Amino acid sequence: MILLFHGPDAFSRAEEIAKLRQDLDPALADLSTTTLDGRQISVADLILACDALPFLSPQRFVIVEGMATRQGKEFWEEVLGYLPKIPETTTLIFSEDESVDSRHPLFRLILALGRGRVRHFPTLKGAELERWIVDRARRKGVQIEPRAVQELALSTGGELRLLDIELEKLATYVGEAKAITLDDVRLLVSDVREESIFALVDALGERNGRTAIHLLHQLLSDSRDSGQALYILSMMVRQFRLLLQVKELTAQRANVADIMRALRLGHSFIVEKLLSQARNYSLERLREIYAKLQALDVTLKTGGMDTLLALDLFVAEVCQQ
Repeated sequence: MILLFHGPDAFSRAEEIAKLRQDLDPALADLSTTTLDGRQISVADLILACDALPFLSPQRFVIVEGMATRQGKEFWEEVLGYLPKIPETTTLIFSEDESVDSRHPLFRLILALGRGRVRHFPTLKGAELERWIVDRARRKGVQIEPRAVQELALSTGGELRLLDIELEKLATYVGEAKAITLDDVRLLVSDVREESIFALVDALGERNGRTAIHLLHQLLSDSRDSGQALYILSMMVRQFRLLLQVKELTAQRANVADIMRALRLGHSFIVEKLLSQARNYSLERLREIYAKLQALDVTLKTGGMDTLLALDLFVAEVCQQ
């Protein structure tokens, strides 16, 4: 199977990939999965990963991130020439943060292959987003009132990962006895905390380690639960994804208006702040940090390290001069 999952809804893409891997033995899942940075890998790297035999498992997964942005006629000729030869024991997934044009050679080839599939993951907005919240709450065993749905969508900015974390907390709070109300959302989803998290990610963008560490400890002082830590991590991921995209667009000589349109940002001052922060990092460094955030996500979810220590080490590394 060769799959192209593309679009800005990273949370749903990650969930779909997790569903595909759910039949793997949890103890062997990591050994049967290889994740590659498609912006940098060679065709030989791709072939080596895909041709490797699965380890004590009937299937091997190779996840390639961000390769559709690559340029070069020879590169794509080699890739497209190899894809039909992928072993049946390998599932290859191309995961793209941006929507891929249907005229892209990768898009066309995957559709043409008998074992290829393309799925788009757009940003959910308006009624679609509200339906997602209601459905997600139902899956957690609770109901949610319409006004609470609207308040929750507004307070989280429509970020699905953040919404899932907040719904989990709200579901635990109300139990199965009653629906989540507007008052419940206002009680548990704190505007003060939102401001502190935005200040934290801004401090990271500015490489202000002292402020970032102070805000991180403040945010986790009342709660060391995984939900709060994952909430903070998701905001870090969003910030560095924006910084990486801004850096790449700047390299293509895009101006503020171009960046606003490409990233769907509503105000020029947001872009100007991102441009200022992006100057603190090279493009290569931003790609490294983004990869480290993915590794940190796994660490926090598997309990591989104390939550605060893992986040402290990440902040210290990012902000080092």
